[in-house]
Parts: sequence; structure tokens; C-alpha cells
Amino acid sequence: MRGGARGRAGRAAGGKTDPVRARRDRGAGPPRRAGTARAATRARVAAATPAAAAALQAALAAEHAAAYGYGVAGAHMSGRRQQEALSDWNAHRSRRDQLAAMLTSQGAVPVAAAAAYQLPFPVTSAHAAVTLAAALEDGVTRAYLGVVALPDEGLRTFGALAMQDCAVRAAQWRGATVAFPGLPPGALARQSPPAAGRATPSGR
Repeated sequence: MRGGARGRAGRAAGGKTDPVRARRDRGAGPPRRAGTARAATRARVAAATPAAAAALQAALAAEHAAAYGYGVAGAHMSGRRQQEALSDWNAHRSRRDQLAAMLTSQGAVPVAAAAAYQLPFPVTSAHAAVTLAAALEDGVTRAYLGVVALPDEGLRTFGALAMQDCAVRAAQWRGATVAFPGLPPGALARQSPPAAGRATPSGR
């Protein structure tokens, strides 16, 4: 069973049922859930605004980069992990096609993939390839934050489901979850209050 093979995150839970592992147990193929497909269909109607088009283009660009990165990562893997990389590569290609269709339906020209992308670090081993896979998922998760921030409910749902899939895959590659997927470290750090006696802007 694929979920049994990919229990990296599940083992950290001390044998309890882990949502990351259970998510993969439900099916081996790209994680293209029916809910995400329905959300994409509803979101096409709302994609005409400039803000929505810009957010979808940014997400599409990130999906292009992820598809390229998984090609590099998969070339340095073998066996089970290479199959996992192939599955995740297909998932990003599927999401890429959804985004392109959403943009095309509104008369926009989907951003094209670049011939090559700058990777965050050299990939010369299987360990580096696994680290890259997690980094790719983090990057795509961040890109969908712009979609989640849109006012349209259908687009927000589509973006949230896409972020959830990316966060699950990142946790599987990393072997651990993060508190706020997509947000950079320290993004929610508590702001220090202004020093006593220091003037603050009055808003005038």
C-alpha cells in the first residue's frame, strides 16, 4: 500500500492515525480531489477581475517552477521515492492545467513556463532531492496565499484546497509539519510595543 510506504510523517505521531498518512492511504495517484475540481469550476466565473487574474497567474508560475523542480529531484531519486516524486509531479501538472483553463476561460493568456528555473541550492544527491521537494511544496503553498486572499468564495476555496495539498506533500517529504504553511518564519512574531515616551504617528 502506498500509504504504508510513505509513513514518514505518520511515524512521528507515535503510531496514531495521522491525517498526512491517511490522506495518502486513500489513493495512490495525483491528489486531485473532487472538491478541488468543483472549486476550480466555480472559480472560473470569478477570475475576470485584475486582482484575481494576477493571483492565478502567480500560482500558475509557481506550478510551472514546481514541475521543473520535481524533474530535477526525481532524477536523483530511485525506487519508492522516485515514484512518489512522479506522483507529486503529476499533481502539479494537473493543477497547472486547471489554472491555465481558469485564465483562458476569462480571456487571459496563461503565463508560460520558463525554459529553466534557478533552484534554491545544488541538487547532487538523493538527500538534497528530498529537501528540494519539500522546498518546492513550500514555494507553491506561498503562491496560493494570494488566491486565498481574494474576496470571491470560489477562488478562496480553490486556493485553500490547493494549499492544503501542498502542505501535506511538504510534510511527507520533510517528515514533519509546520504550524502555518506558506508563511515565512517569524511572519506572526509578536510586535514589540513602542518605547515609552516615543512619539507615534497620529494618523494626520
